[in-house]
Amino acid sequence: MALRPVRHVRATVVALVVAAVAASTLLLAPTPASATVPYAAKSFTPAQYADRVHKLINKRRAAHGLRPLKDGTTIDRIARNRAQRLVENREFRHYSLKPLFSKANASYAGENLVSGPFGPRRAVRAWMKSPGHRKIMLSKKPNKVGVGAAVTRDGAWLTVADFVRN
Repeated sequence: MALRPVRHVRATVVALVVAAVAASTLLLAPTPASATVPYAAKSFTPAQYADRVHKLINKRRAAHGLRPLKDGTTIDRIARNRAQRLVENREFRHYSLKPLFSKANASYAGENLVSGPFGPRRAVRAWMKSPGHRKIMLSKKPNKVGVGAAVTRDGAWLTVADFVRN
C-alpha cells in the first residue's frame, strides 16, 4: 500500500515533465512568417501609413458614389493619440468619442479600429468586410476623417480612423 502514493507521485511528475517539454517546444518553436512583422517598421512611417489608409478610405467611398473625406488637424491628432495610447497600454478598445464632439466640434462621430501584421490596403479591406465598420466608413454623415497609426510591440500596426461631421 505504501507504493501506491509513490506511483501516483511518479505519474504526476511524469505528466508535468511531459507538459513542460511540450510547452517549451511551443514557446521555442519558430513563429510563422505572418507572425513576424517586419512589414510595419520597414515599409512605412506611422504618418505614411495613416495617409495611405486615408487615401484608401476615400477610394472605397468613391467606388460607392460617396464624396471624399477631408483630413483635419485636430481629428488627425486625436486619432494619432488614440492609436499611441492603445499601443502604450497594450489595449484594443474604443475610448469615449466625447473628445471628437468637443475638440473637433463634431455633430457626428464614428470610429474604426484595426490591428494586425498587414499594410493599409488589408486594413481597409478588413473594415469593408465588417458590417459595422463598413457602415461607418461608407456613411454619408461624416465630412472628415482623422487617421492615426502606431506600431505595436510585436511589430503589427494598430490603426484608428475617426469619422466626423463638423
